[in-house]
Amino acid sequence: MSENLVNLHIGERIAQARRLRGWSLQAVAREVGVTYQQIRKYELGQNRIAASTLYQLAKVLQLDPGYFFHGLSASGGESADGFDAALQRINDPLVRQRMADLAEVLQLRSDASLKG
Repeated sequence: MSENLVNLHIGERIAQARRLRGWSLQAVAREVGVTYQQIRKYELGQNRIAASTLYQLAKVLQLDPGYFFHGLSASGGESADGFDAALQRINDPLVRQRMADLAEVLQLRSDASLKG
């Protein structure tokens, strides 16, 4: 998997977590200490994100840093097993996105309950 595709994957995960939290680009940027334009570039995969910034984003969004890598295989390719594979078989993109969003909300709630 190319570096750009990894950047896109991480960016999509950042955007998804931000939207699920109901946060604006400006609010996340303020908490992380960068501009909202920079957060947008991360979300679009246009800019590579430093590990320290990704860690800060995880703290701000109250996520385990591994969240951003969920769905990538160890070889850097998209994971094609389990739930991810089932999602890919859904033909309607809107339904596929809604199912992915639902799974993320459930994961975030589960993660939050585990943290106490």
